[in-house]
Amino acid sequence: MRPAITGPGAQGRQPTPGLPGSGADGARGQPQLHAGRAAAGQPAVQGWAQLVPEPPGLAHAEGDAQAAWECYGAIIFWMHSPATTPAEISRQCAPYWHRLGTGLLCAAADPLYWLENASQFQYQDEDSLTAAIMKAFPDEIRPILEWSIEHPGDMTSVFPHVWGDRGTTLIRLLAKVGDTGSSELLRRHADDPALGTMAIAAIKFLDGGQDVGDRGMRRGGGL
Repeated sequence: MRPAITGPGAQGRQPTPGLPGSGADGARGQPQLHAGRAAAGQPAVQGWAQLVPEPPGLAHAEGDAQAAWECYGAIIFWMHSPATTPAEISRQCAPYWHRLGTGLLCAAADPLYWLENASQFQYQDEDSLTAAIMKAFPDEIRPILEWSIEHPGDMTSVFPHVWGDRGTTLIRLLAKVGDTGSSELLRRHADDPALGTMAIAAIKFLDGGQDVGDRGMRRGGGL
């Protein structure tokens, strides 16, 4: 019998299948492979939710970056657990979001970046796992994205960070869950050579402008 799990950091859990950091191979390689691993891990966790009553943990999880992935694994698990009501999902996920928004804040946005990049392998924007998480938990994700956009040098990652678009991806995600305060934050980045174009597009969307769901604009100048 598996030991009872009371929340984030509980001991004795089985390894999360498929999530980054859950195997002995580490996190080396090309960014496309990292996104591919994230893509492969999503259905594994969703399937695991159909078989066991509580979320597993990562094998050999060490440090904030892997702990953040463990939290998202638990959130994905509860979102796909059968016969779980929205109220129960919120209750079960609350301690994980609290941990992501406090002690793991420096690592909390990077899994969203990789999951979002992984979605291009599988989904249309509106059907992606990232979209589902943001739709269910906009108030929890918003401060994570805002802090991370303001403190890029303090962010950590389980992967060697090779792609240069993490900031623009996080801004595009913030446009989908942001509010008036988010617009004010983004205005501070409007003149940034790397982030300015995306920040302006996000501000326009938050002010009632263009669509943020156009996949063709992901690596370009729009949302």
